[in-house]
Amino acid sequence: MTIGLLVILAAAVLLLATVGASSYLLGTWEKRAIVHRERSLLRRVGVRAAVFEPMDRLLTRLVPVQRLRTLMVQANVRSIRVSEFLTGAFVLAVVVALSLGQIMAGHWAIILGLTVIAGLIYGLTLLYQRQREQIIAQLPEFGRILASTTGAGLSVQTALAIAGDELADPAGREIAHT
Repeated sequence: MTIGLLVILAAAVLLLATVGASSYLLGTWEKRAIVHRERSLLRRVGVRAAVFEPMDRLLTRLVPVQRLRTLMVQANVRSIRVSEFLTGAFVLAVVVALSLGQIMAGHWAIILGLTVIAGLIYGLTLLYQRQREQIIAQLPEFGRILASTTGAGLSVQTALAIAGDELADPAGREIAHT
């Protein structure tokens, strides 16, 4: 090999090393920027909104999930999202199935895990029934407020607003929401 060929080869190796190092650094900086952007998103909206809000948008397209969401609203379980409820129910069912799978047949453990999900939905149904009974118990008071406010010459809309303010939960909250 001649000196000229070695110099050209060394220049090519240096050029490739420079290109490789610069692309590595650019990729690292880009990766840092992406991570920083994602972390700032999580800080700004919170993990709950960043994770479960997109999941809610996807899940609520399904009719059974829409029914579950309606049941949760009617049962006054508004502090958690449908996706959080389903995730929690699924995790609980898996934990039950895995822990019981150690002491009984696998298919029975899976059935008991699914029973946990059914039990949670039944619990929502019981909460809904309780809310319904409480609202029914408040109907005479609601009628009295409507009769007295409309008898005083107020509009029905104003009468409903007053009833929403004066009635206790759950009827007051529902009427105010309406």
